[in-house]
Amino acid sequence: MRPALAFATLGIIAASALSPRDARAGFRGAFDPLTVDSKIWNRYESPALRPLPEAGGIERFFAFTTRSQIVGREACRQIWLHRNISRAGTTLGDVELARQPLLIDPTAHISYLDPAWSPDGRFLAYVQTDAIGSSMAIYVQEFTVSDDIYEAVTPVGDPMLVVPNIPNSTSRHPDWSPDGQSLTFDSTMSGMSYDIYTVAVFPSVGAPVRRTFDDTTTEQNPAWSPDGTRIAYQTEIFGPAVIAIVDLTTPSPHRWTLAERVPAPIYHAGPSWSSDGRSIYYHAPKNEDVEQVSDIWKLDLFSQAKCDISIDLASDSEVDVSHYLHSSPDGIAFNYFLFASMAGSSSFLGPNIWRGEFIYNCFPPLSMGVKVKPNPLKIGGSGTTVVTTTLTFPPETIAAGYQCSSTDGPLEGVRMRATILASPTLTILPAPVSGGSILPLTDALSGGVFPIFADKVVGGSPQIEVSWSRAEVESVLMLKGLFGDHVPVRIDAYSNLVGRTLRGIAYIRVTPPATTAPAGAVVLQQNAPNPFNPSTMIRFVTREDGNVAVRIFDVRGELVRAFAEQRLAPGSHSIGWDGRNDRGQDVSSGIYYAEASSASGSHDRIKMTLLR
Repeated sequence: MRPALAFATLGIIAASALSPRDARAGFRGAFDPLTVDSKIWNRYESPALRPLPEAGGIERFFAFTTRSQIVGREACRQIWLHRNISRAGTTLGDVELARQPLLIDPTAHISYLDPAWSPDGRFLAYVQTDAIGSSMAIYVQEFTVSDDIYEAVTPVGDPMLVVPNIPNSTSRHPDWSPDGQSLTFDSTMSGMSYDIYTVAVFPSVGAPVRRTFDDTTTEQNPAWSPDGTRIAYQTEIFGPAVIAIVDLTTPSPHRWTLAERVPAPIYHAGPSWSSDGRSIYYHAPKNEDVEQVSDIWKLDLFSQAKCDISIDLASDSEVDVSHYLHSSPDGIAFNYFLFASMAGSSSFLGPNIWRGEFIYNCFPPLSMGVKVKPNPLKIGGSGTTVVTTTLTFPPETIAAGYQCSSTDGPLEGVRMRATILASPTLTILPAPVSGGSILPLTDALSGGVFPIFADKVVGGSPQIEVSWSRAEVESVLMLKGLFGDHVPVRIDAYSNLVGRTLRGIAYIRVTPPATTAPAGAVVLQQNAPNPFNPSTMIRFVTREDGNVAVRIFDVRGELVRAFAEQRLAPGSHSIGWDGRNDRGQDVSSGIYYAEASSASGSHDRIKMTLLR
């Protein structure tokens, strides 16, 4: 994976926001980082949902791989079992309740990777090799099916060798047939290139059967269709990998077709089927731009419509789609899926396993009414220290099953949460020659003076009032030179459970200040919360396009944490610090300084207090 971006242009809502009422609710609807509190500091990769046990169509557990923490043997992999539970509003008092090891060699001489669960949740298929990958075999191990994670990692009997190691060959990426009787996998056992194979596991282990026959190209990462008649895989037959589908009902050599009839000439990798077999998920570069990091994509096989599913500017890959079907209030059918992501960096040490769905990316926003006050807004003028936006829903949004309230009942409400995926966000829309700026909310407003948001009922209709720091709104308007009678302000919010996008635009009159914008190219605003434990959000405004670096120092002037330098557009930005140094260790209580500096030589510094 390519490194994640250190900065995210994100809105932040105050900690006073209410916790969700449904365990499926995450940071932005269904989007939720499942592993960030699990305290394994060496990557989370290759998620594999365990179909049973489940509750409400949500699998209790998933498997993932991580790398050994033994220095010099980090390439050795381990397989763990993890709770499939939302982070938002959930506290697992004992981190051991979140994850338990399934297959680990404490000496890091044996490596376990490529986990795949059978449809009944009993059997885990995996690849076993040595630490350097010179000897690969595919095994199947039964584990106890239980809601208790300690029981759920208990092996039943001995592992079964399904595909033995063949010298000078590689076998990888097993995936189960929908009847749980066979596996598909990729292998170089032909001696030529990677091909797709199947092998019977039950009632007895059979011999591998070759399913693709091009000896000049690579075919990998097979995924069996829900009806058992097709296998999707990635092929390099035209250069960069694209997704193909082989039809097992045709005579051997089987007929195959491209999943996307005219694919872009960029890599498409790691296919996974939707539960109805009508769509394929995979990962490919954002915006189909080879220079971009990867996103999760959804392709409708019939209509050929495809959608780029993205959390932020970081890399997403390795998607595994749930077998269970859900529905949004407005009748959109969807599957949850897991994926590995660098999202939230550097607030989270990644990659982590996230859960998501396609609704908020792949459907146009629902309408939302927005009013802004004060309007007109005089920059630097007297009066209130906040900008207040009033949100209302038109009848068609209410008819779709959503209510303008921070809580649910009887319809699905609006997310009000301070996370890396904030809801709502206020965006100063772009001037003709510059990009827009998403404004963070100011946690300091919640210090007993102003509420961040308030649910109200006016004339029998519910509405939400959200307060924003007037100083921050004005700083962006000044830095971007946006003044006049019709300055557009956009509010985006997301529903509590499925993350449905709600959008409204207001126009305000902005009177310019008597003086010009601040001379500094980068200006830090006070972090919030402050004092903090264990994490805080550092906010800053940039006046010009260019590279910005943020670093943390202690009172002795020694460097504690250096975030990666990033090129940023003019506007308001934020970065989270989790109270750890560059080695991932918790730092002690005390005074720390955040310094932001630009390539032009401008810099600014603030003081922060960590209280543990």
